[in-house]
Amino acid sequence: MSAKAARETLNKLVDLAERKAPEARTRAIQQRLPERFESADAREAFESLMRQAHDLGAVTVTRRKGEAAHLLDRVYLRDLDRLYALLQRRPASELAAAAAAEIERLATDLAHAGTVAGEMAAAWRAGRQYVGFARTDTADAAAFLRALDTVLHGDFGGRDMRTVAARRLGDSKAIERHRGAIARVLRAQGSVDLAADDLEALAAVGLEKFPPEVRLAGPVRVGSADLAGLTFAAIPPEHTRDVDVPAGTRLVTIENLASFNRYVREARPESEAVVYTGGFPSRAVAGLLRHLAGRIDACHHWGDIDATGLRIAVDVGRHLGCLPALWCMDASTARAQGQPVDPAPANRLPHTGDPVYDALAAFLGGPEAHTLEQEELDPVSPAANAAA
Repeated sequence: MSAKAARETLNKLVDLAERKAPEARTRAIQQRLPERFESADAREAFESLMRQAHDLGAVTVTRRKGEAAHLLDRVYLRDLDRLYALLQRRPASELAAAAAAEIERLATDLAHAGTVAGEMAAAWRAGRQYVGFARTDTADAAAFLRALDTVLHGDFGGRDMRTVAARRLGDSKAIERHRGAIARVLRAQGSVDLAADDLEALAAVGLEKFPPEVRLAGPVRVGSADLAGLTFAAIPPEHTRDVDVPAGTRLVTIENLASFNRYVREARPESEAVVYTGGFPSRAVAGLLRHLAGRIDACHHWGDIDATGLRIAVDVGRHLGCLPALWCMDASTARAQGQPVDPAPANRLPHTGDPVYDALAAFLGGPEAHTLEQEELDPVSPAANAAA
């Protein structure tokens, strides 16, 4: 223990004081002082600074009782401003105001993220973090806001995330580095589905590291290439508009990769087209669904029986222009083969007005809720099931 330890103790008093306004404090702010020191000099250095703080009126120091009266007991905060002066420390409110002002100056250069910058500055002045950034994170927060401004600007020209970041921000990983905070803002603004993960959220607004290929199977032609004889094909995103299927083709969309692979090998009838969504549809998958919407006769969606799985089905329907029929996604299947879970929060469940969707949402949000990962089921085609 030494003068350094004494300063750390006094700084803890300041930290405690800054966490609550004076009117909100129910007890005196205090710290218990150590009894043992590594040497007599260390004790003297510690007690010297405590006496100095006491003599300045910044704190009150008490001693122990009885035979231990020669030992310091506790230190109580008395005057915060005097303690600031002794420690040569700026009040948190001043530091927050300075950091907020810096962010507000940056906001004038942001064409699309200025409102978010203003919200961040207001949160800092109120002593709160904003999407994970504290007022001590000014430089990192500024980098996030510039990355967010680029994302909100849009108009990516089909370029991948790192190319966009390199050209607009001079740092190929700038957007990727802050994807969590950017996704939080996008979800809060309602720009993407609440259940979308960080990368899905960025993909929904058109940014991916490199747009993944689209996996599909069935009686499909891509330009002059006939893919019908393949188990499935993976086509580049830029060719989704070249996809053609016979009029009246039935479509099945599948959420998870293992189930897609099993379905196309074990269950798909020759006349049925199948698209792998990979969770929430990426921009490329969404474009393919919109392209196919007027060419297919009907669509079934097969995914996990849980809140996110149901939201993914709704998102598929958003791109198709109508909700797909749910396949192997119902309460009876979940009860028979799934696991009981706590009810899903209401804000995680979609409300579509469709009785089938809303019935499943009510089940997932009710006391008998069960969930089921689709990989637990063997694949069965809706067409083959209907024929049987």
